[in-house]
Amino acid sequence: MRWYLAARRLGAVLGAVVVITVLTVAWAGIPLPVPHLGGGVTLGVPAALLLPAGTAVAIVAAFAGAGAHVEGVAARPLAALDRAVCCVLVAAASGALLGVAVVWHQPLLAAGARNLAGFVGIGLIARPLLGPRAAPAAPVVAALLVGVFGQSTDPSAWFWPLRATGDVFAGAAAGATALLGAAWGLGHLATVRRGAGW
Repeated sequence: MRWYLAARRLGAVLGAVVVITVLTVAWAGIPLPVPHLGGGVTLGVPAALLLPAGTAVAIVAAFAGAGAHVEGVAARPLAALDRAVCCVLVAAASGALLGVAVVWHQPLLAAGARNLAGFVGIGLIARPLLGPRAAPAAPVVAALLVGVFGQSTDPSAWFWPLRATGDVFAGAAAGATALLGAAWGLGHLATVRRGAGW
């Protein structure tokens, strides 16, 4: 198990997740100045809605390196273990945000927990499409696109990370994206490596 923890750099990833989660809690209501191309006016997007993209980068990056090497020395395919570890990381970070949201009555942090799951899903879906090295950038690109094009008093469903905390569609979109990422994104490259005989 030590070789797995080292190959996936889980110590560094966990540290990054803790730091970004703490910053998300501390800066939850601070508006991030994101340019709004539709009207040319800079509007503030609450940090709690976009900072979880940084946590997602750290989590997705854990599965970006040493993939072929890890698979090569493993006694069995690691997709299931990768999924379990990914789910634990997401659950821990999201659970921390939700816990603080409930205790401190901060609904923005509940939306941040939702967005974290969705951003991780986006990064994992990008793995088979862009490759494991480029995939960690996908959550940040998604957050920037949402921030730039989605600002509105009533954001479109396409920009679900900016929708209200209790928005049913936003929750469903984030959950579906996370599940697809875990099921397809983490399993796809392992299947390709085994099929190619790596």
